[in-house]
Amino acid sequence: MPSFKKIIVGAAFVAVSGIIAVVLWRYGPWLNSSTEPTSDGNVSSKNLFTNSTCQTCCNGLESNCDLPVNQVLFPAVHNAHSSYEDNFIGASNNLPFEEALIAGYRAIQLTSCACEGGVLLSNYLLEQDEEWGLADSNLGFCNSYCGKGVRDPKEVLTTIKSFLDSNRREVMIIYFSVEEDSLNDLRIALQHSGLEKFVYRPNEKYVDWPTMQSLIESDTRLLLFANGEASVSGDNLAEFFVMNHYETNKINWPSESNARELNSFSVLQKRLHGCKGRKLPSIIAVDFWDVGDVVEFVMEENKRRGGIESTLDQDFGFNMTKVEKSGNVRG
Repeated sequence: MPSFKKIIVGAAFVAVSGIIAVVLWRYGPWLNSSTEPTSDGNVSSKNLFTNSTCQTCCNGLESNCDLPVNQVLFPAVHNAHSSYEDNFIGASNNLPFEEALIAGYRAIQLTSCACEGGVLLSNYLLEQDEEWGLADSNLGFCNSYCGKGVRDPKEVLTTIKSFLDSNRREVMIIYFSVEEDSLNDLRIALQHSGLEKFVYRPNEKYVDWPTMQSLIESDTRLLLFANGEASVSGDNLAEFFVMNHYETNKINWPSESNARELNSFSVLQKRLHGCKGRKLPSIIAVDFWDVGDVVEFVMEENKRRGGIESTLDQDFGFNMTKVEKSGNVRG
């Protein structure tokens, strides 16, 4: 039977080997960066321009402009930080959220976490920028464990700011799932990100939401939500309804196979038609955003909501009046 000392030494060896394996996997020669750093360390915005040439559109459609923001449907990337291209294990997406923004997604869900392993692991996985107040921080965007994959908060938030800087007619939503012990560092990161100038802050808990056009004119084009005390633009997605439209597989991993069916135009249309007589979804969140017809479907649905000709059925029976309270339509 091995001695206690040998057990301790063996456990330490396994732990160190695990950390080395994670570092090699995350930073080996196969690593592809989702963003392009500039000489000053910021993320390049040259590839973050949308394809829209319409100077009077709001998120791609003129008919969106007069609608209250909560009556426009936003396509959302669930677990936007998690992609196979960013070397996540069991990722929710094939491609990073930067490409989703270019493709037309205007809402992203991010999960903030305090990376396991303390400073030793975080020193390798995260930038821990001192100027951002994150010198000793373990903050990352991950799914429970940074060893399964993590995005650096400075990289993610700077990219979002670059997108908003580059696309003045686009309104975005970020909704955070804040894991334990990450809230304070997330607030610090947001304060240093430059995003705060874009954030819409209502004066009351429940509000008559402004139109898309008014958000663009005031340049408060970012709605920031989170669970718990981290919310800025409202109380837990107040008056917004999230339709979670994704399914895991039998081992509870995100499933591209399921996404191929769920993200198809016909299934999306059927799912939304099933909401007849209920409150109007504001956000539809999907996995594997690059699969299917999500952006095309949302464009047609927003045409219908704006009262212009659409390929969708003209009468889904939605109540187009003010949504009165918060809630979720879950998949």
